[in-house]
Amino acid sequence: MEVGKVHAERDRLLPLRAEATRTTIEMVRTRSEDELFAFALSLANLAVAAVVDLAKFTELTTVQPRCPGSR
Repeated sequence: MEVGKVHAERDRLLPLRAEATRTTIEMVRTRSEDELFAFALSLANLAVAAVVDLAKFTELTTVQPRCPGSR
């Protein structure tokens, strides 16, 4: 994935942040424990996918820190 695509995707999703926050808060207020657990698992899966994509983009493993002075 190239940097331009990453920035374009961020720019596409950024305006949806407020709506996503409101939706999340409303879910927490009105949903059952099982539904919240399923939602949390979905968020965790999204986070893992994002970390894996970032690792591929930066050519680092998901546990490898970036060394000072590296590109």
